Amino acid sequence: MDAIEADGPVRVAVLERYVEELTKVLADHAITPPPPPPGLRADARVEVLSEREQEVLTLVAKGLPNARIASELYVGVDTVKTHLQRVYRKIGVHNRAQAAVWYFSQAA
Repeated sequence: MDAIEADGPVRVAVLERYVEELTKVLADHAITPPPPPPGLRADARVEVLSEREQEVLTLVAKGLPNARIASELYVGVDTVKTHLQRVYRKIGVHNRAQAAVWYFSQAA
């Protein structure tokens, strides 16, 4: 658990390994990402997010908790939760782990 709370390259390496392992588990259980909304290519889905939603998603993918995201963006925790719910709906996921996997799959 200490490595997950580390900063810099260690944290990135741990998160990348976590996402890789989670992706394998999801693949082993035949869980696939949902299709993009009608009329959008799969690689274009992130474009439907507002700039603030993209910022929140990026911080979630980095492993930050809601309180830290709120602090970094100078907003309240409830505002972060609202943005996250909108992100989840727009990209078709149900939780932050799925959102992080989706985020990294878009960067690949």
